[in-house]
Amino acid sequence: MTPDQRVLVVWGGVGGAIIVVGCIALAMRGSTLSEITPRARSQHATYLKLYHPDRPQEGMPAAEALQELNKAKERQDNALHKVEAALVPDLPKGYLGNEVNSAAATIHADHATMKTRAQSQQMGLPSTLPLDSGPDKDEGKRAIQLAQLYLYRAVVDQCLDAGVSKITAITPG
Repeated sequence: MTPDQRVLVVWGGVGGAIIVVGCIALAMRGSTLSEITPRARSQHATYLKLYHPDRPQEGMPAAEALQELNKAKERQDNALHKVEAALVPDLPKGYLGNEVNSAAATIHADHATMKTRAQSQQMGLPSTLPLDSGPDKDEGKRAIQLAQLYLYRAVVDQCLDAGVSKITAITPG
């Protein structure tokens, strides 16, 4: 055999081996294809039932469904906002001031008002009230503290209006 013939035989053998390996791979994958084909046909039939333009009563196009979903979400968001507004009213302006000095002044004024009103109605209050140590330096925590102060004062006022004789503790949280 000449050197040229040897090169041709080697390359021909390599090509033949690649073809044999490809045939084996396709034969092995053929069973997977036969398993997937019926499932794909059933999904196609389901799609046609739901989205076929000749049968709109059985479904709607995805774009319309998305619009309907967005409208429903908007209605739910509006209803949630109305309910939240009814359950939890907005804080008065004095409790929105988020500077340390204005927060401290609000805390001091509310404590003084609660103590004065409790003394005038002969109601016992705890010796220490929440936030006696002053507001937090962190802006986010301070905003929460002012909101809690508003709620504490509202509860104490309701207790005073109801004629409660003594409040033993007011616990932050």
